[in-house]
Amino acid sequence: EIIKNYFADNGYPYATVKSEADVDPLTGAVALRFLIDKGSLVKIREILIIGINHARPSTIRSALGLKRGDPYSRSAILEGESVMRRLGAFKSVDVKALGLDEKLESVPLLVQVEEQEQYTFDIKAAYSTDNKLTGQFIVTNYDVFGYGKRMNLKLDLGFDLRRAESNYFDPHFFGSAYEMVVTGFVQDEDRPSFQVTELGGAVSFLREIGRTMSALGKFQISRQIFRGGTPDPSTNTEDATLPQGDLSFNYDTRDYFADPRKGMFALVSYSQFFRVVNLGSNFTKLQGQYIYYWSPLKRVTLVNSLRLGGIIPINNSVVPRNELFFIGGDYSIRGFEQDKAGPLDASGVPIGQNFRMILNSELQFRVVANFKFALFADQASASDKFELTAGSMRHSAGVGLRYITPVGPIRLDYGFILDRRPGEGVGRLHFTFGYAF
Repeated sequence: EIIKNYFADNGYPYATVKSEADVDPLTGAVALRFLIDKGSLVKIREILIIGINHARPSTIRSALGLKRGDPYSRSAILEGESVMRRLGAFKSVDVKALGLDEKLESVPLLVQVEEQEQYTFDIKAAYSTDNKLTGQFIVTNYDVFGYGKRMNLKLDLGFDLRRAESNYFDPHFFGSAYEMVVTGFVQDEDRPSFQVTELGGAVSFLREIGRTMSALGKFQISRQIFRGGTPDPSTNTEDATLPQGDLSFNYDTRDYFADPRKGMFALVSYSQFFRVVNLGSNFTKLQGQYIYYWSPLKRVTLVNSLRLGGIIPINNSVVPRNELFFIGGDYSIRGFEQDKAGPLDASGVPIGQNFRMILNSELQFRVVANFKFALFADQASASDKFELTAGSMRHSAGVGLRYITPVGPIRLDYGFILDRRPGEGVGRLHFTFGYAF
């Protein structure tokens, strides 16, 4: 079968293979002999396309990657189908070679597609204890001018975060395996120690590497305007224009995104911030995460997550406050208020740091249907140096309830602070959407 598939991928779909075996009566050795008749060379005659209303035939032919006169290739047809699906403009794609049963020497290809609605409008809502209520509105054009590109406009409106962004997607940049995304945005964010408005643009290139890996490269330039910063507005809150380049890789073997029971997820990222013509700031930002899921029993899953982050200022450059690391809240170490598990000033305001470590462990029990009960323990550290000290480590533990939806859990957690300091409460209730890490 492997031999037949090889010939079918190289223009000979009618190849036949017969095998004969000769056994040496003295030694028992077996000699295999394959008799191959590759048959006639088969070529593509024409490409017939049905089911299109908005898409251009040239877009489909380009994505298919085959043209009249090319040798027939089963693997090339399957790859063309996959490329067309990744465009995002079609609900379904089916490519068939007609005339193979009749053993024709030139066969037409029938491409049958069902297009997506050209425009969609989505409304979403989310809530978290830290960020409160947020609404999201998304308008998407799945086939811009019939060229198989996408555009969307996203608007996030919340108490602590307001953001508007527009994205242009080219799933196969100049026919390559890279997806290009061009983004423009404006964002307004309120955090316990700063309030900042940011506007800018970015160009990203994404490459899928097999089914489990992907790489992302991005260049972004943004203008940051601090509307406030406490305790000292002049510390790490100067308005700045920041050019930056990012490179990240992730590896994902989880069995199910919304409710993983086994597998792992790993992410590493490198960000370099530049100073160019008196604009920007020179520093390096490194981040990484590793999550492992293990289910020793059918209804029991143990999850461990480790997150590390570090900032290296270059030539004593100032690092903007919104790029520093904080710990505490819904998605880091539970039991604490947002950003307040790390160092605080005399007024109780969080002070951003250059180094962060977060370790989360969670034991999940499926109770019934989509409900889960969880026990968790969190540890975290934020400091100005790349080191872990007893004074910088914070600890919490608690219990939680999850309701699993197709896109992730609705989560209710209560975390108890295990190393309470003066002025801190017993713990905190967290109600949000999505996992804590």
